[in-house]
Formats: sequence, C-alpha cells, structure tokens
Amino acid sequence: MPLKITLWFIIIYASLDEIHQAFIPGRYCDIFDLIFDIAGGALGALIVYKFLKNVKRIETI
Repeated sequence: MPLKITLWFIIIYASLDEIHQAFIPGRYCDIFDLIFDIAGGALGALIVYKFLKNVKRIETI
C-alpha cells in the first residue's frame, strides 16, 4: 500500500511540474519529460522499497 501511494504522489508531482514549466519563459511542457520523470521516480521508489523489504527480512532472521 505505501508503494502505491508513493507512485501516485510521483505521478501527481511530475504532472504538476510539467504544468508549471509551461508558464516559465524558455521552458515547455513535454509528454516525454513527464514519462521519464514518472519512470525515474517509480524506479527509485521500487529500489528503496525492495531495499527496505530486504532489510526487514534480514532483521527477522
């Protein structure tokens, strides 16, 4: 459940960041940038999730 909440937060934050960039001179809103932001955030969240899950398993042994 915490991973799902984190992924939704990443999607919302990346979307708001792209909307914000549309109003900044010299910047533009790009769907591919949004996709890469979401993919990078999701990969980072997944790595942290797996790491913490592994640490919990080690502590119980």
